[in-house]
Amino acid sequence: MSSKRIVSILTFIVLTSLMHAAQLDLRNAKSIYNYPQISGIGNGDSALQTISGTNSVVIREKITDEGSVIEIDDTNYFINPQLPIIPQINLQIVLDGYVDVTSVDLIAGNVAESKTIGQILSHFQQVEWSVNSDKNQIKRSPAPEVYQNDNFFPARWLSFTAGFDGESTKIFIQLYPFQWNPRNLEVLYLTDYTISVNGMQIQIPIIPEGDSRTDATHIIISPSEWTSSATDLADFHTNNGISTEVIDLAEISSDYDPAEEPFEEGYANMANPVNANYDYELAKKIISFLRDSGEHPNLELVTLLGSGELLPPSYYFYNSYAGAYSQWIPSDQYYSSPDYDWVDNFVVCRVPVHNENDLITFITKLENVNSHLSENWVQSVTLSGGDAFDDDFYTGEMIDNMAICQDLCDEMVIEKYQRYQNRFSKNAFEDHVQNDDYLMHLHICHGSGDAIHFDSGSGLSSTEMLSFPAKEKLPIFLTVACMNGAFDTQLHNGGFSLSFSEGMIASPGAGIAYVGGSRNNGGVPSHYIENGNLEILGIDDTALLLLNYMQAYRNSDEPTIGRLARDAKELYLATCNMNYVLVKAAYVRFVCHSSAAFQLPVAPDQNPETTVPTLSVANSSGVNIDNYQTAEIQFDDPLYYVISDDEMYDLQTVSISNAGSITAQENIQSLIELEVPFGETILLNKVINEEEKEAWHYSVVYRNRLKHVDGQPTMMFLMISILLFRKALVIFILLISTKLIM
Repeated sequence: MSSKRIVSILTFIVLTSLMHAAQLDLRNAKSIYNYPQISGIGNGDSALQTISGTNSVVIREKITDEGSVIEIDDTNYFINPQLPIIPQINLQIVLDGYVDVTSVDLIAGNVAESKTIGQILSHFQQVEWSVNSDKNQIKRSPAPEVYQNDNFFPARWLSFTAGFDGESTKIFIQLYPFQWNPRNLEVLYLTDYTISVNGMQIQIPIIPEGDSRTDATHIIISPSEWTSSATDLADFHTNNGISTEVIDLAEISSDYDPAEEPFEEGYANMANPVNANYDYELAKKIISFLRDSGEHPNLELVTLLGSGELLPPSYYFYNSYAGAYSQWIPSDQYYSSPDYDWVDNFVVCRVPVHNENDLITFITKLENVNSHLSENWVQSVTLSGGDAFDDDFYTGEMIDNMAICQDLCDEMVIEKYQRYQNRFSKNAFEDHVQNDDYLMHLHICHGSGDAIHFDSGSGLSSTEMLSFPAKEKLPIFLTVACMNGAFDTQLHNGGFSLSFSEGMIASPGAGIAYVGGSRNNGGVPSHYIENGNLEILGIDDTALLLLNYMQAYRNSDEPTIGRLARDAKELYLATCNMNYVLVKAAYVRFVCHSSAAFQLPVAPDQNPETTVPTLSVANSSGVNIDNYQTAEIQFDDPLYYVISDDEMYDLQTVSISNAGSITAQENIQSLIELEVPFGETILLNKVINEEEKEAWHYSVVYRNRLKHVDGQPTMMFLMISILLFRKALVIFILLISTKLIM
């Protein structure tokens, strides 16, 4: 049997109470037309296609200290900052050719009524992975405009995103069968549905065969002065089976008129601080060229050479929720989708270098990595992260664990560089990058634009990476770090001249691809604690896109660095409502910096039999640990138990011979001898199985009793503090009373 282990990380939180569940009673089923207050109902007069389904009538409500969690089979969750976490169903329809989709409507269905016991749990407030932002961000702050309202939420039966990919029209639908009124807790539940997609089929003009500019599958758009090196890159890809040609940027500029202005808020229609060197007219000419399918009839992949001052971003989108710098998002979205919808027509990547020497370095890296792709190192992945927000949830490690538990690393060699191991540091990172070989690196950390940062100590900067020695086996680097994917450092001043992404691409010893965001990024797991066990409902924002990229790799039969980014975006459209500003902002700032056509080995087959381990306190009401031999924490199969002291990293490892429980006297004694506030010690216990999947469980040692915990840390700590204060006050009053009587 492979070695398995438990890691117990000391934290100072207080979580109490038990959870219970109830099943909602559905009644009074009526037609959808009896509920006009919920939008999205239509008659389907111009329906091109319909889709029907039936929803489960078993609805479970889990009651927690923080709010209710609604469980319905075969649903996912709507997850947006500060809003109720409600079930949603994701549907997709594909129609041949170009369709002008005018609406997607619910045209038939029945609605039952019910009522929740409590307020539905909200997602956390929006967080930013910026080193300059408030660390204590993981908070529930339910949106008052929703939770204090006497209307149903989300007040629409569905949302959708539709777009043309060059061959077909894709419609991504999010169905919201569960409508909830926060004021009176009433529920409207859609038990069955028929949805129509309405619009008009548009005949695309048939372009006569003739001379085209290129018949290649992949084009490289390059500044004229880099033509020689761009041709070397094109030859590399052609020799590896993807036909590639170079397109001179100057020719596009002279041969095409600018496309019309886009309608999204941004550079075209708002005053902005972007440098005058931003060549917006050239950006619109590139869009016109990409629309001209007769000039490139077989085009799928596009690689852009140069940072933003050399080859302009397709557009600057505006995000009103961000700070001054991150409000203006440089994006290549309109090169991916030159018809100005959200569905990509082309796979677009950028190589954000400032000079040809850096481009030559990048091409050399690709050639070296390509020569080693048949070796075993490509089945290795690294996950790194820590306690980024100084709370009790170790958010970086939690996102890493989501990647593993969702089987995104299945059958791969997993290396962890995390805080609990004392490996989440600059020194450990540099040593790993320079000396170890692995295909992907998911790094969850804060960023400053020009550096990645760790929980403590100094960060690693873009200029420091430039000095990394040349290396032949280099990874794809994925990170949620804020601003580090900026490629417009000469166009919009963010306080740095070389972004982390630009430094990585130019370095001879850093990654061959950077996947992340060009401005401030967000995204944290939406989770709660049930009987001590950490339960995760989903994730949002850039963090979701990174996990989607890894999922796309698992799904792809012909993976390239760029195709995975396109597929990650499509997975995002399938689950996210693009009507929300924050959802849209995450989508347009998503970047993949590398060559779009660089081919990767197919991911190893997944093992469907792997499972996540479990862990629980033997007696949920508390186990007396004065007698050490009666204290048990039960789990499925571990061999080791590790206790940390309040310095976090002074670990002691104790072998456990009695699989199934912890009874070793030295373990329990170590727990109760720790000096902690109010005699309270909360332990984050990690059970890690042979596939590196982790189960997280919170248990508390309080007054020599061991029990599991539930709830929200800050709130529960406050409650315990109040109880202790009240007890002290009562004692004080009794003493005063006794003295007065005497």
